[in-house]
Amino acid sequence: GTVKDVGLFATELNTYDNVFLFVPNSELWNTRIKNFTRLERRMIDLEFGVSYDDDLEQAKSVLLALAAGEDRLLDDPAPKTFVKTLGDSSVSVGLRVWCVTSDYWAVRWALTERGKRDLEAAGLSIPFPQMDVHMQPRQAAE
Repeated sequence: GTVKDVGLFATELNTYDNVFLFVPNSELWNTRIKNFTRLERRMIDLEFGVSYDDDLEQAKSVLLALAAGEDRLLDDPAPKTFVKTLGDSSVSVGLRVWCVTSDYWAVRWALTERGKRDLEAAGLSIPFPQMDVHMQPRQAAE
């Protein structure tokens, strides 16, 4: 949220969804506060799952092209792609980019939507979790 007023006994805040909070300062003195808007830029860390059969270099190239096409991203640090995890049903390819803090959510949502579209347009598949079950015939008791 946004701090609206810091008084002698309490602090007034508005949350991101516009809910007013009145917090006694005694609750804030020994509490860690995470401020998402204080710094001028933020990192966006996205993860896209692709099939184990897909070409990882192609997936990374698609994501770098996606970043290059987004004007709201900062050039420094440069966009980065990498294999993040090897999951049960997919390989997670990470995309890390930086933007101005005020653009964070709009850019994050746009990259997520366009990332899915661009990966699929490149012929890469985005698998969903699945499980193979093998049934063994039950042996008769002797």
